Amino acid sequence: MAKSAPARDFTVAWICALPIELAAAAKMMDERFADLPSQPTDSNLYSFGRIGVHNVVAACLPAGQMGTNQAATVASQMKTSFPSLRFGVLVGIGGGVPNLDDDIDIRLGDVVISQPAGQHSGVIQYDFGKTGADGRIARTGSLNAPPTILLNALTKLRANDILGETQVLTYLSQLSIQTEFASPGPEKDTLYNASSLHIAGATCAKCCPEDAEDRDARATPDPVLFFGNIASGNQVMKDGQTRDRYSKELGGVLCFEMEAAGPMNDFPYIVIRGICDYADAHKNKLWQPYAAATAAAYAKELLNIIPPLTSSNLDEPQSSRREPHFIVPLGRNESFVGRDAILTRLLERIPPSANRDACQRTAIVGLGGIGKTQVAVEAAYRVRDAHPDCSVFWVPAVNTIMFENAYREIGQALNIIGIEDDQADIKSLVKAALERDDAGSWLLIVDNADDMEVLFTGPLLTSYFPSSRKGFILITPRNHKAAARWSGGKPMHLQEMNAMEAAELLHKNLDESQFSDSQSTTQLLECLAYLPKAIRQASAYLAANTNITVFKYLEYCKSGNSTLVKLRVVFKCRENVLTDSDINELSTSDEIHWSTSPFNGSRFDTRNTGVDDPKPHLAN
Repeated sequence: MAKSAPARDFTVAWICALPIELAAAAKMMDERFADLPSQPTDSNLYSFGRIGVHNVVAACLPAGQMGTNQAATVASQMKTSFPSLRFGVLVGIGGGVPNLDDDIDIRLGDVVISQPAGQHSGVIQYDFGKTGADGRIARTGSLNAPPTILLNALTKLRANDILGETQVLTYLSQLSIQTEFASPGPEKDTLYNASSLHIAGATCAKCCPEDAEDRDARATPDPVLFFGNIASGNQVMKDGQTRDRYSKELGGVLCFEMEAAGPMNDFPYIVIRGICDYADAHKNKLWQPYAAATAAAYAKELLNIIPPLTSSNLDEPQSSRREPHFIVPLGRNESFVGRDAILTRLLERIPPSANRDACQRTAIVGLGGIGKTQVAVEAAYRVRDAHPDCSVFWVPAVNTIMFENAYREIGQALNIIGIEDDQADIKSLVKAALERDDAGSWLLIVDNADDMEVLFTGPLLTSYFPSSRKGFILITPRNHKAAARWSGGKPMHLQEMNAMEAAELLHKNLDESQFSDSQSTTQLLECLAYLPKAIRQASAYLAANTNITVFKYLEYCKSGNSTLVKLRVVFKCRENVLTDSDINELSTSDEIHWSTSPFNGSRFDTRNTGVDDPKPHLAN
C-alpha cells in the first residue's frame, strides 16, 4: 500500500493541461503517494508523489477545458487546499516559434522554459489588452516574474546543461520504455515556411514539399533547451504568419501556449513547454507524447536543483509566509516633493506595530487639490518598501459602485471562495477575509471619501470597513465632518505647501533659464495659493513650452484674470483660522477654476479630475 503525506507537507505544485502530460508527470515521480480526501470547496483531482527532496502535488485541467482562466481556477484551489506550497511548475506541450534568421533553431521535442527577457517577465498574455483601429492589440498590464529561487535554479540548470551534467536523458530513457513516449525521430520533423497551407489530412503527407525550410541535421537527436518569453492566450495559434507577427510585436517569443498567463500573478510559477508543433497550419498530435516527456524530464531536473526548506520553515504556519498584496492603481509620483511632516506622523501609525488593541484609523483632510491623494499614494509606496510583509489595498469611495469594484478586486487577489458568484455579498466577504488573523498586516486606503451620504447613510459603506488589530485604515476626505467622525475627532489636516516645497515642485521639470528670477517664482506661487494641483499644472505647461519663463507666465496672471483672483481668495485661509462650518463650505465647492495655458486661451479646472494629472484638464 502506497504511503501518504498530509496536505501541509506538499511544497511544490505541478499543473498540466492534458492527460498525456499528467501521465508524464506521474512517471517522473521518485515515489508516488496515496490519494488524500478532497476538500468540499476544491473540485480538482490530484496525484501525489516525491521528486528528490520535494513533495509534489499534481493537477490537470478538466477534460476539454483549456485556457488561462481554467488554469487560474485550478491554481487557486490548489493554493487553498495545500497551504505550504512554495511555488509551482506549469509543465506540458507548446508550439515553437523558430526564427532561422536569428539563429533560433527550435525543433520538435526541444524544451522552452519561461525566463524574463527584454521588457517582459517570461510570460506574456498576448490576447489581453485594447484593440486599436488597425485591429492590433495594445497589451495592458504585465505578469509577475518567477521568484528568485526559481530564477537562480534556472541559472544553475543552464550551466549544467552547457556542461552536459544533467540527468535529463536518463529520465527520458525511463519514459521511453513506454513506446508512446518515444521520439518519432528527426525524419518526422518538418518546418514549413510561414505562409505554407496545410493540405487536408491527419498528416502532412499531401503538403507541398517545396514549402519545407532547409535546416542542417543536428549532431544528436537529444532535445535542446531554450530560455525566454512564452506567449500565452486563450486561442490555439495555428497560422505561421500570425505567429511570426505576434512574435515580432512582442519582441521575440519562443513558444505559444494556452495556460501560463492564468495563475502567474497569484502564485509563483515557472513554465516548461516541450515543443510538439510550430504553431502553424501543420499542427498534428504526433509529437505530443514525446514533447510532454521532454518537458517533464526538464521539470524534474529543475526541481532536483532547488534545495528544500528547513524543517523549522516547514513547521511555520502559512500565515507567516503568505504573499502580501499591493493593489494600488496609481503609479508612484516621481515629482512628489515635501510633505515630510505629515508623512512622518502618518507612517508612525501604520502597521506593522506592536501593542495594538484595535484596528487603527485616521483621516487626511484638506481642500480639493491640496494633495491628499498624492500623500496617500506616497505613503502606500513607502509602506510597501519599509514593510514588505504588509499588504496595501486602495479603494475609491466616489460612489458605491467604485467601492464595490475595488473590493471585488481585493477579493479576487485573496482568492476568496464565492467572490465570483453572481449573488455574492462582495463587501461582506472581503471584510470577513481581512478580519481573519491569517490575513496578516494590511493598510486599506479609502480615497475620495467626500460624500457623507455614501459613507454614513443608507447601506453604510463604513460598516464594511474591516477591523483587525493588524490593520490600518486611512481615508482622504475633503469634508471635515466626515474626517472627524471617522477618525474619532483627530484627523490630520493637510495644508498648502510651504514656500520651499512649492518652489521645488514648480521647478522640478523646468529648464533653469525659465526660473532664474526668484521674485517671479515667489509671486506666482502666491498667485497659485501654494496649491499643489495648480502648481503641478502650471509646471506641466511651462515644461512643455520652454520658451516661456515664469516671469512671462506671471505677467499674464497679473493682467486681471478673475479666475486666479478667485482661486487665491478661496485658498488663502489657513485651517487655524477657519471654523468647521467654514472648512465644510469650502471643501464642497466645485466651482474653482484656474488658467494654466494663458497663451492659447484655454482654461483648465479642478472639477472631477480625480488624481493629479500632469496634463491640464479643459474646462467646459
